[in-house]
Amino acid sequence: MQDITNAKKIIEAITEGTVIGYRAPSWSVCRYRTPWFWNVLRKTGFLYDASLFPFKTFLYGDNHNRPYFHAIRVDDGGKIYEIPGSVSIFCGLRIPFGGGFYFRFWPSWVIRFFIKRLNAQKQPAVIYLHPREVDIEQPRLKLNLRDYFIMYHNIHQADQKLEKILNRFTFTDIRHVYAELFNKN
Repeated sequence: MQDITNAKKIIEAITEGTVIGYRAPSWSVCRYRTPWFWNVLRKTGFLYDASLFPFKTFLYGDNHNRPYFHAIRVDDGGKIYEIPGSVSIFCGLRIPFGGGFYFRFWPSWVIRFFIKRLNAQKQPAVIYLHPREVDIEQPRLKLNLRDYFIMYHNIHQADQKLEKILNRFTFTDIRHVYAELFNKN
């Protein structure tokens, strides 16, 4: 808890603002493995979390996570709002599309299709890229074939694809989405 508290204070001092949201590295939390996590966030003053990934991979995620924005009750009777990475349920399958490898993997028209589906369900899409995904001249790591594919597939097109998506839809930051969806309660 001290790490999170210290990091929050440092970021708030640098930005002269209040940090209200948290994202664990590598989608590294899970409702059944780290049930204490949301209690810690609440005690630290966070209002929302974006650490659950509702799609199971060999590295992270869980198909039992809710694939939409929702509240998680914590021990003190309060709640933390969860804003998961975007997946679309299509023909009964969860299909991630909103960031990282998935954003680079799918053609723009597929991403647009899934964003429209989420929006039609009154759910915003969470779109993100890692800084390394828009730096095509970064040094390449020596990785096995699978990991190299995951890390670098279509990296040369990520910035153009992001620009296309940004020009097609209206986006804001999660702080504003949180305020619109959850401050009404």
